[in-house]
Amino acid sequence: MGYSEKEVAECLGVKNPDTIHRWETGEAMPSTLMLFKLCVLYHVLPAEVYPKLYKEIAKEMGAKLNKQLAKTKQSKQKTK
Repeated sequence: MGYSEKEVAECLGVKNPDTIHRWETGEAMPSTLMLFKLCVLYHVLPAEVYPKLYKEIAKEMGAKLNKQLAKTKQSKQKTK
């Protein structure tokens, strides 16, 4: 959208524009509230702000869910 770090900081109520720079470079992560404010500002979903992180979390959670479903299925088969 073409905003400067200073403009984003002002819009979000962040005192130091360097904070925005640290979010952009991955040195720091915004709070949940700030993430949602960024999403509103840029008209995007959180997964679009951090796509790599989203994919890593989705992969991890998918593996855990599959493992849990397999355990549940085994447990039900044993009770039959």
